Amino acid sequence: MVTGIRLPFDLPEQAAIAEARRLTGLTANDIQAAVCRVSIDARRGQISRVYSVRLDAPFDEKAFAEKLQMPFVRYKPNTKIVIPHGEKRLEHRPVVVGLGPAGLFAAYVLAKLALHVNRLPRVDEELTLVTQPERCKRAVNKRITHFYDASGAEVVTMDSRWVLIDTEKRMI
Repeated sequence: MVTGIRLPFDLPEQAAIAEARRLTGLTANDIQAAVCRVSIDARRGQISRVYSVRLDAPFDEKAFAEKLQMPFVRYKPNTKIVIPHGEKRLEHRPVVVGLGPAGLFAAYVLAKLALHVNRLPRVDEELTLVTQPERCKRAVNKRITHFYDASGAEVVTMDSRWVLIDTEKRMI
């Protein structure tokens, strides 16, 4: 994996693959290459794309990466990406109103949260929010949040994870 390949915004992905081959000294016959990540960097007044390129070679890639001793070239084994799902099936389906960007994002977030909806809150209904924090594990803060109506009946329970990020230092 060759990371941090910064190229002008208007260059195609093939330029990133060519740059990864140039940096490692591998020719097109030696490897298969593909762009696996692209991000846009607009800092310093110039827009550029930053690429990560995966190189698959017919020889020991780990030893090759260690031999190069370049900080932007590292070995990363092929792994199957598993998308985690909730631990148990929802008894009731969450409701999302609207299919614009906000509605679609809300549907995405609800799908990622373990959300249990007993009933939909009514307009102008006052709810009491009770949060049960758990101990921080590897910069991730787990919160179980309960929403209660005026009679004390539980309306919604939500399981969420939060990560605190220092935007000034760009660190977790």
